[in-house]
Amino acid sequence: MRHHSLSLLIPPLIFLIFSLSVAPLEAASIRAELKGSYFSPSDRAFKDIYGQGPTYGAEAGLKLGRFLGFWVGVESFTKKGQMTFTREETTLKIMPLAAGLSGEFPLGPISPYVKLGLGYFHYEENNVLGTVKKSNVGYLGQVGLIARIIGPLFLDLFGSYSVCQVKPLELEADLGGFKAGLGLGLQF
Repeated sequence: MRHHSLSLLIPPLIFLIFSLSVAPLEAASIRAELKGSYFSPSDRAFKDIYGQGPTYGAEAGLKLGRFLGFWVGVESFTKKGQMTFTREETTLKIMPLAAGLSGEFPLGPISPYVKLGLGYFHYEENNVLGTVKKSNVGYLGQVGLIARIIGPLFLDLFGSYSVCQVKPLELEADLGGFKAGLGLGLQF
């Protein structure tokens, strides 16, 4: 399973290498961003136990020319809930590490964008029954607006959707869902 998951990363890497070889270097720029968002899981059972809540993360990117870019990011979602039948406390941590391609469409100080990528989602659940740890590859898409504030400082308003199936025990769960958030970053 892991070899198949890793093979999914090969096409984006080939595309990135090709893009780097043809993009003018003087047009490249680097971005760093801190993000916060509100996560609403798409899995009903997940939502019943843990609800919705904030996520925090960081992202770095390389913009190649005027439109194309590559990004990598990590986020963290931690939430306490109650087990369905016993009502005992359970804690969930989800940490996706994601990378992908972005397309940006500059319109003066505002730039709409779209991002597509793959994520390696790490899942950990702790309760009186024990600890369950699982990981799997998932997919994500994001749309947003980047607004230049002053100098290299920018604001990022975004919405995203992700999908990642894991099977912690006998039940399959989707760790993905909708996010709406805000980021603050620098571009050089």
